[in-house]
Amino acid sequence: MTPGGPRSARQRRKLVIALGIGLILAISCLGIESASAATRARLAVSLKSDRSSAVRLDGSTVTGKIYVFVRNSRNLDAVDFYLDTLSQTEPPVGTDTRAPFDLAGTARNGTARPYDTTKLANGTHRIRVVLTWADGSTSSRRGAFTVTNTGVPPTTKPSPTTVPATTAPAPKPTTTAPTTTAPAPQPTTTAPKPTTTAPKPTITTAPTTATAPATTTIVKPPTTSVPPAPNGSWPSSPPAKICGNTSLLSGPATAPAGAILVPAGNNSSLDLGGAGKTYWFAPGVHTLGTGQYDQIIPSDNSTYIGGPGAILDGQSKNQYAFTQHAHNVTIKYLTIRNFVAPMNEGTVNHDSGENWTMQYNSVINNGGAGIFLGAGNVGSYNCLKDNSQYGFQAYGADGGESNIVLDHNEIVGNNTGDWESKVDGCGCTGGGKFWDVRNVRVTSNYVHDNKSVGLWADTNDNNFLFEGNWIENNDGHAIFWEISYNAAIRNNVIRRNLVAVGPERIQSKDNFPDAAIYISESGGDARVPYDLVGSPTIDIANNLIEDNYNGVTLWENADRFCGSPANTSTGYCTLVNPSVATISTCNSTNISKSPYYSDCRWKTQNVKVHHNTFKMDRANFFNCSTSMCGRNAVFSNYGTYPSWSPYKADTISKAITYNQGNAFSNNTYAGTWNFTVLDTGNLVSASAWRAAPYNQDTGSTSAS
Repeated sequence: MTPGGPRSARQRRKLVIALGIGLILAISCLGIESASAATRARLAVSLKSDRSSAVRLDGSTVTGKIYVFVRNSRNLDAVDFYLDTLSQTEPPVGTDTRAPFDLAGTARNGTARPYDTTKLANGTHRIRVVLTWADGSTSSRRGAFTVTNTGVPPTTKPSPTTVPATTAPAPKPTTTAPTTTAPAPQPTTTAPKPTTTAPKPTITTAPTTATAPATTTIVKPPTTSVPPAPNGSWPSSPPAKICGNTSLLSGPATAPAGAILVPAGNNSSLDLGGAGKTYWFAPGVHTLGTGQYDQIIPSDNSTYIGGPGAILDGQSKNQYAFTQHAHNVTIKYLTIRNFVAPMNEGTVNHDSGENWTMQYNSVINNGGAGIFLGAGNVGSYNCLKDNSQYGFQAYGADGGESNIVLDHNEIVGNNTGDWESKVDGCGCTGGGKFWDVRNVRVTSNYVHDNKSVGLWADTNDNNFLFEGNWIENNDGHAIFWEISYNAAIRNNVIRRNLVAVGPERIQSKDNFPDAAIYISESGGDARVPYDLVGSPTIDIANNLIEDNYNGVTLWENADRFCGSPANTSTGYCTLVNPSVATISTCNSTNISKSPYYSDCRWKTQNVKVHHNTFKMDRANFFNCSTSMCGRNAVFSNYGTYPSWSPYKADTISKAITYNQGNAFSNNTYAGTWNFTVLDTGNLVSASAWRAAPYNQDTGSTSAS
């Protein structure tokens, strides 16, 4: 949808917002949002009736007349606004049945009517948001804002047990940046349920941060060698058109020698879990019964092969297809559909069994993730399509799964459940997500048209190779690499991504430079394995990066580090010095000392962006302006939080820009490109980017 375009598809939803006088919790005040979360419904506040330059209402300080509305309000029917009540037993102060759902109503000309905050006492007011969706389901939002009108008496001060929000001395920003939450599977509770890996880590967030004020301090960048061009080339066409390809997906027409024949129909009475047995599913539809936990539980060395057109159907009744912890399981040539795994759980290999091989399957229209990838797993030549949350998920408990291969899969249309809208701040959707896994090869996949991020690696992933993939037309980033380590992103085609996030940023005039390749608090470090990369770096090389919202962004949140309340990966610390830098030692007493000052941070460092081709034709991306798209970036925010942080002000902005070994070089640019450097308020031209003090893109060329 082009910015400012028709909203007819967005006018069928309901949002209930309750405001109550109360306490601001620091964990509800983050002005930083995930890329996938950037398209979910949320409350925003503007000082203008056209709703421009809006920021997140939660955590804001307001005075006078304001314009409060629901941003990204798709799939809702109406909005009821409740002020200063913690329940829905009192009537709303207003109801709006048309997007963009304004608190004070919408004028005939489409502008928002103002809400006068002088009606409220000074102090903190709590917000609760209850959403009723077009399908009849409901969900909720919570937050708070502060009123500071002159001459108005204050409300009760927050309790001493509440962590107060911290405000930077710089002006409040109009930009927001991604956060994360854990995608770990949530255990089910009813027998005979499959076991699960680990509970989802608790989400914590931090207050809104601000853009750094202008500075005249210049730090000379270190001298870095220009890395050589990588071997190989990017694909000339999508390498894995798997979905609907019967020549690839059709299994053997007759049962293999020694296989047990499984007839079409209701297979609930059959024993399908024999150790070392091979099961051949005859053509036709197979079911497992009507129970919630009717499923196949393999034993070690079990093999499951589908004949031509063999379908395993969950009937929208069974939660899981294949579960438990058997080793060396093989699943091939099956269409696996209509299972209803809950959020954060998987349909195939629900418990991340080791050394599973999943090939030539169509895993479509299931709940949760289509497949889970455990240690030693191979997922190849699969169609992972239209699943509710992810096409795949790899979650590593106790140090991470290792030696995973994801090759020649088509990963398309996932996040049909639109979970970012239903679970505020979840950061839990995409074509696929990796969490705390190591030694992973992601090669020759076709990742496209997912309703969120394409490929997302989050929290202590390391030693990854992304090569030969075609990543296109996803709502969010193509590759999101977050608080993780050494990776190679080489020889990929990355085209027209952020097709939902980009227009939302543009429409709201939020200039945060989300990019197709988004590196967040991640970098190269020799203390973590890097054999798949070849060097302790994040090596981004020889990719075609064309007509995306933005190209490559290197970002580091100044307030996010091990031990900080702003670290949304609760319970995790860095990997670089694990016997010294821990959650307990990265504290207010130690953080300013060596080695904690350095080793408690996930740093965006040693990122090499070279020998890529960057193309930007704005006519191919909603005719966006040069100030809002076609950017590369190296920057941070103005550090403010927590109070004991030694990384306040522009400390990290300078570090990521000048002193952490981040370098662009030998790239080719077509079209007009600009560059965000130091902070979001500093957009520079190509010539300034290449000159002192930044000295970036040595050896690069440009053609308009």
